[in-house]
Amino acid sequence: MDFLNEYFDSFRQAAEAGNPMAQFYLGQAYFTGNGVVQDQSEAIKWFRKAAIQGVADAQFSLGGCLFEGKGVEQDYNEGLKWVRKAAQKGLPEAHFYLGNCYHDGDGVVQDFKEAVKWFRKAADQGLAKAQFNLANSYLNGEGVAKAYKEALKWYRKAAEQGHAEAICNLGLCYIKGYGVSRNVEQASELFLIAALQGVAQAQYHLGQYYEIEKEGEKDYKQAVKWYLVAAQQGHVEAQFSIGCCYFEGKGVEQNDDEAANWWRKAAEQGHAEAQLNLASYLDENKGDAQDYSETIKWWRKAAEQGVPAAQFNLGNCYYWGLGIEQNYDEAAKWLLQSAQQGLAEAQNTLGNCYIEGYGVDQDYQESVKWFRKAAEQGFDLAQFNLASCYYTGQGTPQNKEEAVKWWHKAAEQGHVKAQFNLGQAYSNGDGVDLNIEEAVKWYRKAAEQGEDAAIEILKTLEEK
Repeated sequence: MDFLNEYFDSFRQAAEAGNPMAQFYLGQAYFTGNGVVQDQSEAIKWFRKAAIQGVADAQFSLGGCLFEGKGVEQDYNEGLKWVRKAAQKGLPEAHFYLGNCYHDGDGVVQDFKEAVKWFRKAADQGLAKAQFNLANSYLNGEGVAKAYKEALKWYRKAAEQGHAEAICNLGLCYIKGYGVSRNVEQASELFLIAALQGVAQAQYHLGQYYEIEKEGEKDYKQAVKWYLVAAQQGHVEAQFSIGCCYFEGKGVEQNDDEAANWWRKAAEQGHAEAQLNLASYLDENKGDAQDYSETIKWWRKAAEQGVPAAQFNLGNCYYWGLGIEQNYDEAAKWLLQSAQQGLAEAQNTLGNCYIEGYGVDQDYQESVKWFRKAAEQGFDLAQFNLASCYYTGQGTPQNKEEAVKWWHKAAEQGHVKAQFNLGQAYSNGDGVDLNIEEAVKWYRKAAEQGEDAAIEILKTLEEK
């Protein structure tokens, strides 16, 4: 185009005389403002003249302008018509453009198979960005059967041309063992090449390498360095990860506030775990005002993305009326979603809802079901509650031996009421053989935690 700048008048004369290539280059000059005041409308005029005469580059340029509404009223159909004409002449950029349209459903019905067809045409002609997109299609199984070796092949072809994102994804194949033997060091070298070219995803993966994947001693300072570079580009996973580094004091001085700052950035981009962590930070730093509104906002966002801990916390807020109007129906709804994902705390609280009929129909058998699920995960409160159900026969046939078994499990984890009840059971031979020595042991454990009834019983025993 510098040549065009020098001989602009000659090119204009040739274009006006009907020379199609001169018309195309003149359109380019007006489109970019090279050698002339930028004027996209004028560019469209010359692109159209050259396109009508069959210049593929002009057809593609005209189609792109029409499709995107640059210098002319947007017209998807007319734009695609000209892009297709360029594609029919074998222009790889036009093939690639059509592939993207079909992949994204932009101006056409989304069709991954059709996208792959066009990406392949451009890739076979050596267009690196098309090779990269074709590799992505094979990696993700979009429009073609998932095939890691094919993905690897096309990433390699694009990487050999210096395509930075392909270099990054080639590293990902090595770190994951996709189509190739897992090689962490090879992956890190590729990530570094791409990271130095500014690819945020590569910078993030390089941080992951130093924090997690590196053999031998980890290098948390290097991890923080690369997370920070990626995070400053808005990479959401890097923002979350550097927040975790600040929270744990990995490679940087521990700082809860700085952790929360980075979690907030990630949370605002919709990162569910960051939303959970930010809410937890806010919950612990409410101060005297006890303002739950911001906390609940982030718990709700994470809960709506299916994070079980957030669902439980939101359910708990509704259950107790913390920062929000008490609503047992809402509490039960969120607790159920969390419990179904296996969170023991939610399963236990849901069991309580069924006992009390809070937000659900009272159902003792259902309460036992949820207490059992949580108890089998080792949750002491649920073990105690399940034991109580067995002892009283509420929701399950009475079985004092089974009650003692679950009190034992809870007591061994320090549950004070379970320790006291176990002392009672051994003291009375209730569900277990009478054993005063064992009773005293459990009474003493409960007393050490301040259980008044256990303290009084021990005093009585000592007086005897």
